Amino acid sequence: MLVLRSLLFNTVFYLNLIVFLVAGFWFMFTPRKWSMWALKQWAKASLWWLRVIAGTRMEVRGREHIPHGPALLAGKHQSFWDIFALLPLLDDPARPWKEAAFTTVTIAGWRARSVRTRRYRYTEWTKRGAKEVELYDLQTDRWEQTNLAKQPAHAATVAKIAALLQQGWKAALPASAS
Repeated sequence: MLVLRSLLFNTVFYLNLIVFLVAGFWFMFTPRKWSMWALKQWAKASLWWLRVIAGTRMEVRGREHIPHGPALLAGKHQSFWDIFALLPLLDDPARPWKEAAFTTVTIAGWRARSVRTRRYRYTEWTKRGAKEVELYDLQTDRWEQTNLAKQPAHAATVAKIAALLQQGWKAALPASAS
C-alpha cells in the first residue's frame, strides 16, 4: 500500500506542478509579490496532496524563531519535501540579503581582499607592505579588462568601496537585518 500511495502522490505532485506552471506562467510578468503568492499556492497544494494521499502531515515547531527580515536559512535537504514545505513559512525566500559579497584569498604570498557590489568589483592585494588595488565596472567591463582604480574619475568610487571593504560584511547587511 505504501508503494501505491507513493506512486500516486508522485504522479499527482508532478501533474499539479504542470498545471501550476501552465496556468500560472503569466505570473512571471507580474510584480514579485504576486509571483511569490502563486508559488506559495503551489506549495500549499502540494502539501495538501501529500496529506490527503500519503497521510503525511507537517508540523512546525519554533515558527516564532523564523526572522521576518533577511536571514540565511539552511535546510538539511534529506528529501525534495523541504523545498516546497518551507515556502509557505517564509515571506520571500529569495530576498536580497547583502549589498555586497566579500572574499579573502591568498595566492603566491599575495593576500587578496575583495568586495563585489552589483556594479563593481574592488580588490586590495597586499604582500609584505606592498599594496595593489583593482576596481572594475562590471556593467561596462564584465571580463574585468580595464582597471579603473588609478583613474581620477573613479576616486570617489574607490574610496567608498574601500571603506565598505574595511567595515566588513556586517556593514553590507540591509537595515532590517541589523
